[in-house]
Amino acid sequence: MAKWTTITLKEVIEEISKGRIVFPVIQRELVWEQEKIIALFETVLKAESFGGIMTVVDPAKRPPLFEFRNFISRFFQSQLIESKKIDKLEAETTYIIDGQQRLSAFNIGIKGEYNNESIYFDLLGECDKNNFNFEFGKDTTKLSKMVDNFDGTEKLKPLWYRVSDLYTKFEDAGYDHKSFIDDFAFELDENMTWEQKKKIEDNLYKMQIAFFNTVVR
Repeated sequence: MAKWTTITLKEVIEEISKGRIVFPVIQRELVWEQEKIIALFETVLKAESFGGIMTVVDPAKRPPLFEFRNFISRFFQSQLIESKKIDKLEAETTYIIDGQQRLSAFNIGIKGEYNNESIYFDLLGECDKNNFNFEFGKDTTKLSKMVDNFDGTEKLKPLWYRVSDLYTKFEDAGYDHKSFIDDFAFELDENMTWEQKKKIEDNLYKMQIAFFNTVVR
């Protein structure tokens, strides 16, 4: 019998890191390119739907229903992920039947790298106009020095910050996210204008909502 439950993006990432969310060997490995991963992150920050996730839950202390693979956080082209062959599951395990590409993209973007490149977020993006900037690069020196504004009529200087570092900072802040957001702009550069700090705070708030409140199924 099918059952609808909800789980947040943060909870999914935690369960993946513990090896409790996996994908059967019948599922293909990650085929998305960086552009699709960026589009997924933009979709989440715009609070748009990206589809549900279909799963099968396998109880602990039983032989697994499927031979399976763990999600990876560091992706390389033509990488082969070994499957797990075990006699009995140690804990309840969730198999991703539909949605593996999306969850792989989230896990790599938040916790890892794609071909040695991390995804970066522009903290000065025009979030009030739903204009969010993401790019992949090895470090900030490899990223765009100027980006288009929301209607493409002028160029703006971005403030790139690694998404995985933002996620770690939110985790370290515990439940006191409001205090963290208020202080973070000052930590980045005490000489920023009030308008710049407000943009950073607004973008951080959007990212906080994406990490901790977005429901993936």
